[in-house]
Amino acid sequence: MDEMARTHMRLVYSVANKFNRSAQKLHVDFDDLVGAGCIGLVAAIKNFDPESFNNVQFSTYAVPMISGEIKRFLNGGGARAIRAKDMIIVLGKIYKQNLFAYSPDEIADILDCKLYLVFDAIKYNKFTYMSKDAIAFGVDEERPIPLELMLSHEQDDTSAHVKEFLSTLTEHELTAVMMRLNDALQREISEVIGIAQSQVSRLLIRIGNRFKEYMAGEAMA
Repeated sequence: MDEMARTHMRLVYSVANKFNRSAQKLHVDFDDLVGAGCIGLVAAIKNFDPESFNNVQFSTYAVPMISGEIKRFLNGGGARAIRAKDMIIVLGKIYKQNLFAYSPDEIADILDCKLYLVFDAIKYNKFTYMSKDAIAFGVDEERPIPLELMLSHEQDDTSAHVKEFLSTLTEHELTAVMMRLNDALQREISEVIGIAQSQVSRLLIRIGNRFKEYMAGEAMA
């Protein structure tokens, strides 16, 4: 995984550069954007399976996750958000320096940071991407469509069915889903996959309905 992360770091720098102007207004360093982007990259590496994802290119899968992590980094406010941003920076450094084999105390010493930030970072890394068994997905916030697209750490039956469903999506559909799960706006999705903004919501609803039908069929099997 370390080699794959190094190979695709250019994606992180490319995505981070798009946010640099906004970051400068918030007095956020470019390196901090890269640290947040690294978290999205590593999550993408952990979850990516080219066979399950219908031979979609890794960059197509990874860019929305990198972008989403950087957005979450920038969109906070107040003391709680400041602590969250500090934690993201620490986690990015843990990834970049490959420190997961060390104890929290050792990591805090190496990075010269508060121990509670290390604990926060480890907890965030464990649960944010690896333990999301379900997510409310849809464009109608009052009637969200349950779409379990974030694979759990344990390869249970649900995760297997999700991976099978993802393999039925086209590259454009999968890109739209991944961007939506990473808080992308419909305008941003439309620009990436090349359809009108008005068509994005209909596309996502169709995918959600297909997923519901797919899971209903699996339950009856």
